[in-house]
Amino acid sequence: FNRVTEPKKLTPFVAPKESSYLTAEITFSKGDKIDLMESKELEDKIAEQIEKVGLIDKAKLISGSSNKESFVYPLLYKGYQQELANTRAQISKFQQLYSIGTGGDYNYADSQILFHKAFDTVSIICNKDSSYTQVVRETAPAKLSPVVKINDKKIGDGNKPYIIAEAGLNHNGSLKLAKKLIRAAKETGCDAVKFQTFMPNSRISSKVKAVKYAETIIGMEETLHEMFERLVMPFEKQAELFDYGRKEGVEIFSTPFDFESVDFLETQNLNVYKIASMDIVNIPLIEYVAKTGKPMIISTGMSTLGQIEEAVDAVAKQGNNNLILLHCNSSYPASPEEMNLNVIKNLKNTFNIPIGLSDHTFGLFVSHTALVLGANVIERHFTLDRTFEGPDHILSSEPEEFSNLVQMSTLIPKIMGDGIKRIKPNEYDTLNTQRKSLYAAQEIIKGTVITREMLAIKGPGGGLLPKYLEIAIGRKATQNIEEDYPITWENI
Repeated sequence: FNRVTEPKKLTPFVAPKESSYLTAEITFSKGDKIDLMESKELEDKIAEQIEKVGLIDKAKLISGSSNKESFVYPLLYKGYQQELANTRAQISKFQQLYSIGTGGDYNYADSQILFHKAFDTVSIICNKDSSYTQVVRETAPAKLSPVVKINDKKIGDGNKPYIIAEAGLNHNGSLKLAKKLIRAAKETGCDAVKFQTFMPNSRISSKVKAVKYAETIIGMEETLHEMFERLVMPFEKQAELFDYGRKEGVEIFSTPFDFESVDFLETQNLNVYKIASMDIVNIPLIEYVAKTGKPMIISTGMSTLGQIEEAVDAVAKQGNNNLILLHCNSSYPASPEEMNLNVIKNLKNTFNIPIGLSDHTFGLFVSHTALVLGANVIERHFTLDRTFEGPDHILSSEPEEFSNLVQMSTLIPKIMGDGIKRIKPNEYDTLNTQRKSLYAAQEIIKGTVITREMLAIKGPGGGLLPKYLEIAIGRKATQNIEEDYPITWENI
């Protein structure tokens, strides 16, 4: 057994006063030695072992029973996040419905955690400062540059979409793995590789919200705070990483999450900054980055149009007119049905600046659709192996898939064209061999008045267009016209 509990300590009703009740939890896999044991054999073996470790005298055991459960905790399998994302997408359509149950987020939750979630749910519903009651701020859109230049590449309508490999935290804290990510990203042909830069203990509280939602007492689950502390990469290692990227000839930049990180990144002479969705309301950080004068990319997940306007104004007021916005759904992974890609067109019409997509969905379908809609930038998480341990690997693109995205970004704009309907050069061969025109259905002698029966409509082109049929009828042939030859203005 791997754990013994005494449920009577939680409630006295599971056993008589003079007795108690023990539960021995035993892990097994289907078809293994434990699974194949008869109940009596299993119960006897556990009774001996409970006595062996000194918990109880075996002679005092009254009776026993066994029960097999294929899955005790919510089942985690490769790709389950997509199913979870789709489920959340459906649940989230009901704003008055909140999921606080043990398996609501595919994680273990005891009664303490359920109480925390319940109190937070009450706060969301009742608190006047809840996100459901925020007032949309009305401001005049700032006038910024419709084309942004990052190093030697122009971003905006009429230019090739800019493809960013978001390495983010997929280095798992390893400089060696981070360098491998840069090399692999370069081979895909992407335009840039992006990482994340933050100080220890700066991204998330160690005491509230998500931390309360994990069974930290016995270490069953890593909190967000613990995860960020584990994955933070020291500045000196990042300096080596950025230098390596430049030597590899890759545009490399980062997302800062605090002022100290901005100061450090300024020493690295990077060409662009990224602001994450969670910081779109962090106006002080946005202003601090805007003052560098360098191009900025801001993700807009978890925001209203009013909050986006406030962030845009904050950039413009610092005299920085080089801004790119990325539409984003800040779920990891996001459900395709919740992506609302028409926001890309809305943001283009509203701000008249380059607009792109930060894509957290599985596969390339959403990115492909965004490119068709005219996205100027696509940012996707990038990994060497989606099965690596880490928060973002499962929703990331591996090198082959990312190479396909780069190819799409080149081909789709060519496929879309300029929208002006014209005969394309490669159509002329078909036009000349198959397009319909007027033909002589029989031999027509010079001077004959042409009747409908004398005419046929067939290909290839070369004669009068069929729309001139009624004009040709009643005219005289000015020369002999052989059967199955075209009717032209010259021979009638």
